[in-house]
Amino acid sequence: LCSVWEEVNTLGKTTIKRWDWRSKIEDLEKQFFPNHAPTFTRIIEKKIAFLKEVLSTIETNPKITIRELAQLVDQKLEKEERALKNAKSIFETDKIFDSVRILGWIKYLIIEKNGRVPREEDKEED
Repeated sequence: LCSVWEEVNTLGKTTIKRWDWRSKIEDLEKQFFPNHAPTFTRIIEKKIAFLKEVLSTIETNPKITIRELAQLVDQKLEKEERALKNAKSIFETDKIFDSVRILGWIKYLIIEKNGRVPREEDKEED
């Protein structure tokens, strides 16, 4: 399977532009060292896990649009934010907040590498 796609315009929707998600995962895997702090290791592991989910989504559905991919990340963000509100300890909130931050970073990667995600107002103007 290939992890990069060329930009394609299908029914007015832009699909994911060419960008290699695997290289980002490999870069993160190189940051693992035996003596790293557990918190750092946990964050790197979460980044890799979330990036692999995105990669799997793209490979399963290569015609997924930027908007659809960003919406999937937003759904995960909302789930984590709800969990954050229900957390019982600082240790729990710390782990959940890490996930929220990482998902925000992944959404930024999607937008940075693929351009602006159209707003709902833009969609209505079409």
